[in-house]
Amino acid sequence: DRFYESVMDTAQQKETIEFIYRLDNDDEASLGAKCIRKNNVKVIIGPRVILSSMWNEAAMLATSNILFQAGDDLVHRTPGWDQIVIAAMNQFPDGIALVHGDDLVHGQSFGTHCFISRAWMNILGYFVPGYFVSDYADLWLNEIANQLGRRVFCPNLITEHCHPCVGKAVIDETHQERLNRHNESNVASLYEALKPKIAQDVEKLRAYLQPQIKPEGQ
Repeated sequence: DRFYESVMDTAQQKETIEFIYRLDNDDEASLGAKCIRKNNVKVIIGPRVILSSMWNEAAMLATSNILFQAGDDLVHRTPGWDQIVIAAMNQFPDGIALVHGDDLVHGQSFGTHCFISRAWMNILGYFVPGYFVSDYADLWLNEIANQLGRRVFCPNLITEHCHPCVGKAVIDETHQERLNRHNESNVASLYEALKPKIAQDVEKLRAYLQPQIKPEGQ
């Protein structure tokens, strides 16, 4: 509910925003959320899976040309954030870019939660990589964007990440289970082993790139 309200309160073109929530089938608390009954919300209910799988399932239902790799621990703080994202994407005729703001954790250095285009997803065949039981999906997307020179940081876009690592949430059962998975599975080594796959994805996208539109006067 907090995420939904922050998005809608700050979006300029509210009628273009759609939400896809992917919930566990035993998550009775989330099924009782007010936002679930909103007209611009679609809900997927299924067995518990890892977060990357949830994002990929949700992306299949989305209809927009710009997709946001969101989480319910985000709060949008910037009025007109949607226009900022659209303008950043429109710099590129092909739509191949990773756009992010300041989540008040990583700032300019990294897009933990980011926007990519439907074209990007269609070329690679996935929204986020589904290899990792914890973390690293966002690192994968950022690495692709960095190699392409297409990671766009919008400093006036605040998407606050209310994460336990910065003391903005408690480490509840869900977070603890993720930490356990992270420790039990050597995701860092898996990421290193899969770097050739990142290189392949970069080349797939690079083949699609078109010249960047330069603003007048540049």
